Amino acid sequence: MAGKVKIWQRRKVDNNTVYIVILNYKNWVDTIECLEAVSTSSYTNYKIIVVDNDSQNNSVEEICKAAKNIEFKCGTDNSTVRIVGSEKANGVFSLTDEFFTLIESDQNGGFAYGNNLALNAIINEPGYFFLLNPDMHVDNKTIENFVTYQSRYENTKSIFTCSIYDYFNNDKFLYSGLAKVNYITGTMTELKDPMAEADYVCGGALFAPIKVLREVGLLPEEYFLYWEDADWCYQAKKKGYSLVSIKNAKTFDKGGTTIGRSYLAEYYYVRNGLKFLEKYKFTVWQVILLNFTLKIFKKLMFFKFKRAKAIFDATLDFLTGNYKNRSIAKP
Repeated sequence: MAGKVKIWQRRKVDNNTVYIVILNYKNWVDTIECLEAVSTSSYTNYKIIVVDNDSQNNSVEEICKAAKNIEFKCGTDNSTVRIVGSEKANGVFSLTDEFFTLIESDQNGGFAYGNNLALNAIINEPGYFFLLNPDMHVDNKTIENFVTYQSRYENTKSIFTCSIYDYFNNDKFLYSGLAKVNYITGTMTELKDPMAEADYVCGGALFAPIKVLREVGLLPEEYFLYWEDADWCYQAKKKGYSLVSIKNAKTFDKGGTTIGRSYLAEYYYVRNGLKFLEKYKFTVWQVILLNFTLKIFKKLMFFKFKRAKAIFDATLDFLTGNYKNRSIAKP
């Protein structure tokens, strides 16, 4: 367990407090840059929870060391980073009033598991939560715009996301943060139009009132990686929530620096798409046939042999019920 690190003054929680949740896995460089972007925010009523998903490197030490030198606009001194371990009380603990909490998970249980360590700790708090991937950089007005728009929607049931741009070319618009599920192919499509009807919002830039968690529940943990946000939003929409993209709220995406476009990315995308369809009783057989024909053939045509194997393995594991999560280490 890491030691104490000097950090920011304590502050009270109110209905406008935003809990920013950042999940780190091995990639402390991106996480620190993400925190630096947060530090420029014009909105200052927030708390930060970083979860280290059992990186088994020096991520915790590096993040804490860097945190001492980041000048957040909400004030400094007279406190410490609170570092807690998820092995305590089966991963259930209560946040105190520290501005910055770092959770050391004792296992890498995947995207939902890591985020849920933080969300479960704040589920009975007032205010909002903001899931932010470490390879996302927020514009300095983004959190302020989220809170402003939420106040306009306070009498509606809404979940928010933002416009996503290319980190390496800030003028290049990628998509609205909204996405659609194709229930015939078992794939997802990112939507450009912020007014489009969507099935889910990007889990790497998801903003909502904390009370949503009390009605919808925490993120589903059976996927390990990919499709958790689609599943959670599917459940939220069934309970009457709408999905809203705030056009003038922005994040800048580095493009999956933790796992990239690897064998594992392809594997989890395909396997979990099938799991999602099966869970909600959509037909999966036409998707399986597509996986074994068009998708694999296309990968082979472009000599992407590992990704073709990933599609084969993912489909086979789904059919055999082999849901043991594969290592994050790239094969």
